Amino acid sequence: MRIRIEEDVSNDEELEVTIHCQSINEEVEALIQLLETQEESIPVFKEKKIKQLSLKDIFYFETVDNKTFVYSATEVYQTNLKLYELEVRLTNSYFIRTSKSLILNILKIEHVTPAFNSRFEAKLENNETIIISRKFAPLLKKKLEI
Repeated sequence: MRIRIEEDVSNDEELEVTIHCQSINEEVEALIQLLETQEESIPVFKEKKIKQLSLKDIFYFETVDNKTFVYSATEVYQTNLKLYELEVRLTNSYFIRTSKSLILNILKIEHVTPAFNSRFEAKLENNETIIISRKFAPLLKKKLEI
């Protein structure tokens, strides 16, 4: 794949992405999905206030006591979506399942270190540490190409 970026200072409209390809294959479809999820948002609530939170601002989703929490850099929200629904919705994006109760945004990872028992620890941009269980470690390795 070759990437070429052309700046057009006269264009004050929204960002436009054009993909040139011989045919639409799995790689192209995954790229389209990734670009589309950049603009996607989900409904979240906190203290009886509901808002749309952009996926690019989300660090991870976690389920605790059958409630799904949404973590951003500084805030914790709740959503009515279940973790399995989020997993389906976020397929082919930069979110991956890292344990039975957590889905992580890999773009928010600062670094990853091996832990005992074939697990990994991911240090996030907000200084939180997330454990990646050994069941989901191969998926992390594949996504990060390590």
